[in-house]
Amino acid sequence: MVSGIQFWAESICRSMLSFYEAMGLAYQVPFRICVIDAVNEDRSALGWAEDEFSHLELVVVGESFQRAKEELEARKDWHQVFGAYQANAIFQRLILKAKSLETPVGVCSEAPLNMLAPGLKRMAKSVYIEGLLPRKMRPYVTASDFVINLSGSNCRSLLNLGWKPQQVIPCGYFPPPLDGSEFRERITHGKGDFHVLCTGGLSWHRGQDVLLKAIKLLKDWGVHCEVTITQIGSEQQKLMDFSEEHRLGVHFVGMLPMSELIAKMEECSCYVATGREEPWGIRVNDAIHCGAPLLISRGMGAGKLVDDYDCGMTFNSGDYVDLAWRLRSLIEDKETYFSISSRLKEASRRSMPKIVAAEVVGFLANNFTNWSKSH
Repeated sequence: MVSGIQFWAESICRSMLSFYEAMGLAYQVPFRICVIDAVNEDRSALGWAEDEFSHLELVVVGESFQRAKEELEARKDWHQVFGAYQANAIFQRLILKAKSLETPVGVCSEAPLNMLAPGLKRMAKSVYIEGLLPRKMRPYVTASDFVINLSGSNCRSLLNLGWKPQQVIPCGYFPPPLDGSEFRERITHGKGDFHVLCTGGLSWHRGQDVLLKAIKLLKDWGVHCEVTITQIGSEQQKLMDFSEEHRLGVHFVGMLPMSELIAKMEECSCYVATGREEPWGIRVNDAIHCGAPLLISRGMGAGKLVDDYDCGMTFNSGDYVDLAWRLRSLIEDKETYFSISSRLKEASRRSMPKIVAAEVVGFLANNFTNWSKSH
């Protein structure tokens, strides 16, 4: 039975701190969050309010295992939830220490994933993930009761690490709406002013080239839409050259102030996330809370949002033809578009951290004896 929970976070991550808070409130027990790195210089740039978590009990332990061990031992009668375990040496040692103290342990982490571009490095990482990582992770998997999968529903790589199917809880990232944003229902639709928004660093694994190839195919079909791509990255020049070569008219706007990015998410006809291989895709949540219908790659954990809330469409990772057909459907079929749009409000509500955390806590309490609720 849970009498208190101590959460362990690597950094002040808005999504995770909100989720941990919601879990603590759902259990109705005392809770606190221990943080290794509390630097928050980029909070405003990411759309976070500076005082968003000032009401929480945050304990900064830094890189000191001794300090962290003291915090663990001081609350050994509380349950412990660790936000990372694959590469965090301090958390790994703490998990084993908790086991020696017979303290219940849960893990809340992404699944292993290879986001490297094709080449020797990608091949080497695949060998590491498939063959070496399971051996390294075995002690920590054995010492833990469950893993909340922040990579959505895909659990294959977690099973490869040694987690049992009944230990894996499909989840994801569920931040609250961005400060200053509002939900705007889509009430207009027209072939001539359909506006696609795509955000995220311009890289191979985020797959913006897949979108451009899809837009070229739409152009060949005589289907028009406006496209805005934000941010910068290693693939930027290639993408711009492709757009110019095929006269696609894509708007590359670079890094936008948060207020402008929010405005684009509130106004776009469709938010497209093209990640070839990506754990989640946090802006997808932000887009939902702004009322944007979704078109999400199956290579991203955030595809779970579409599966669970029916608030958009998904397409096969890296498949620009599939993406083009999905876009064409949204552009040309008003009934489908408005049907999706009508479900966004409920999707926004159901993807709030307090709702998702309550569902996870209910599952834990009903399926893990030592994580039952006292109420």
